Order: sequence, then structure tokens, then C-alpha cells
Amino acid sequence: MKSRFMKFLALSMSAVALFSFASCGGGTDPESSTRPSESAAAVFDPSDPTAPSQTQDEAAGETPSPTGGNQQQSGSGGTGGGNASGGNTAGGSGISGGDSQGGGNNSPGGAGGTDSTPTFDNTRLRIASYNTAAPWGSFWQGTASGTRVKLFAEELKALAPDSMGVQEINSDWVGKLAESAPGYAYYGVKRGGDKNEKESEMSGIFYLKDKYDLLESDTFWISETPDVMSKYPGAGCNRVCSYVVLKNKQTGFTYAHLNTHLDNASEDARILGGKLVAQKAQDLNKKYGGSLTTIVTGDFNQYLTSTACAPLLDAGYKSASAVNPNAENMPTYHGWGEYTSGHPIDFIFYGGALGAQSFTIHNQKTGSSYTSDHWCISADFSIQE
Repeated sequence: MKSRFMKFLALSMSAVALFSFASCGGGTDPESSTRPSESAAAVFDPSDPTAPSQTQDEAAGETPSPTGGNQQQSGSGGTGGGNASGGNTAGGSGISGGDSQGGGNNSPGGAGGTDSTPTFDNTRLRIASYNTAAPWGSFWQGTASGTRVKLFAEELKALAPDSMGVQEINSDWVGKLAESAPGYAYYGVKRGGDKNEKESEMSGIFYLKDKYDLLESDTFWISETPDVMSKYPGAGCNRVCSYVVLKNKQTGFTYAHLNTHLDNASEDARILGGKLVAQKAQDLNKKYGGSLTTIVTGDFNQYLTSTACAPLLDAGYKSASAVNPNAENMPTYHGWGEYTSGHPIDFIFYGGALGAQSFTIHNQKTGSSYTSDHWCISADFSIQE
């Protein structure tokens, strides 16, 4: 009898642990906080067991809805202005490894076939952004993290983007994706301030390692001291922007991809984030000759008309969502299927030698579980060099 009671007690305590998590700030913005807090920062190297543990993120309140409409051709945008932290040439990366993956023949950037020499469509660029909610989910509700990382790997390989910005990803997912999506390399830095490794968030970037050389990568914090691990006063969590500069191995086409996750609790932190990202984009543009194609992805925790997005739009960048007339009224945050109407808070901005051809909010479940509490978004561009 005592043995049965102890087993029941242990099971009950495990269930409580699964449903208990602290909050990362107390914001009530589109993605308000129902997640945990923070910890230290460093470039994640899966071969380094001493890499410090880090943050997590917020939860939210937006909405999912109907499927995306057809897209139309769109012009390219200009470039932004200002300064953020400096970049490191071929800066620390995360995972890579394995041979090139097979990809859809009509997927831009997808590796074709199974031989050792993949073929790529070099006339187009496919970009994606995904808030993965890696540390979160519930075993009891069928959204356990271990199940969802497998779904994410399937979606990544099926979509075959040239690069994908990911938010709320942790070292556990990055390590597993090194095996399940070997066609991709990864760069990301832990934002710091989190209580354990599981809840440690990176806003990193996956890119096709057989198609692109990594020219530069770096990370800065959305704070008053962007060059060091830090948090903006009043922000819910440490926030970062990571970026890579990629060069096509066959054509030399080069673009920068910046990826961020702006704060859920502080309007001022979001405004600063928009400004710092736009400033860094211009820094890179000047560094690479004034005509660098630039992509900015992320969860902005506000709508397109917000103060967070304004610095990028004012700098001449365009949102790829403009080519999809339905996108404005389609949520990208759905709260594990809870929200079926609303507006997007995840975006893909672009400037330079690109023409937007399509923008899609992938708002359909691909398996028995939701892959995340956000939908993946993607955009196809023609390269206009």
C-alpha cells in the first residue's frame, strides 16, 4: 500500500512540474507572457558540454485563421540606417554537419536528389521565419517538445528555405536538428538571463550549408549596451538579434539575414529593438558596398503598423506580406489552436535586389500535434541582380 502511494505521489509531482512555469515579463501585447525568465549567453556549440544555460520566452495572445491567398509580384525595398554592435567575420556558429539533404525539386534552395553534389535554383530565394516555442508545450495536451521538434524537422526539410530565422529555439532542438536536418548549418547565441538550459532561448538562423558560405555572423542585445549580454530596463527578458551574411557558392550572390524576437512586456524595448535592427542592417549594407540584399525576420510582438516595425519601414524595407492581400487579417500566433482570427506579429522584411513573389502563413497542422504556438511564415523572392 505504501509503495502504491509513493508511486502515486511521484506521478502527481511530475504532473505539477509539467504544468508549472514562471513568467517572462508581464506584457499584455499581442504575445503576452505566459512563459519563464532568463540566464547566461554564449554561442552554442553542441560539442561543448560546458556551454552556459540560458533563457526562454513569453507566451502570447494572438490568433490563427484561414489559409493564405495567392501572391503577386512586389518591388524591393531600400536599406536602413544607424549603428548597432560590430560583426565578427565568420563568427561562431552552431550546428552543421552531414551530407546535403534531399529537397523538393520546385523548392528554391532545396537540394535535389541524393548524390553528393546537390543542385539549387539560383534565380530565387526562399526565406522563412518560425517561433518554435521549443521549451514549451504539454505532454498531456499532445504538444510535448520532443514530439514537436520532429515535426519542425519535417517542415524545415519540406519547405527547404535558403535560410530560416527561428525564435524561442533552445540547445536541445538545435542538437536534434543537427541529425534530422543535416542539410542545414545553424548560427545562434543564447540571449542569457534564463534559469536553466531548457528555457534558454536563441534567435538563430538555419541556412543551406551546401549552397552558401558563411561570410560573417554576430549577435547584439536589444538593450542600452548591445555589445554585451544585457536586458533593457523594464523588458520582460533579455532580447537579441543574430545575423549571418551568406554568399552563394556558385553565383556569388550575397545577402544578410537578421533575425530577432522583440520584447513582450515593454513598448520602449520594442521601439529600441526596431531601431537597432534597422541600424545594423545599414551598417552591413555600407560594409558590403552599399547594395547588400537584406532580410529581416522575427517575432515583433506587435502588428505591422506598430512602433516596433516603423524603423524598418521608414528605412525603406518592405514587408513581404504586402503581396498577399489576405495576410493582414491572418494571425501568426495561434496559442496552440486557440485563436482563429487576428493579425500577424511575425514578419519578413526585405531590401535590395529582390522582388517578392509570394508570402504564406502556413496555418495548417502537419501532424497530430501543433509544431508550435505560432505558424511558420515564408516568402519567395526573385533575385534581380
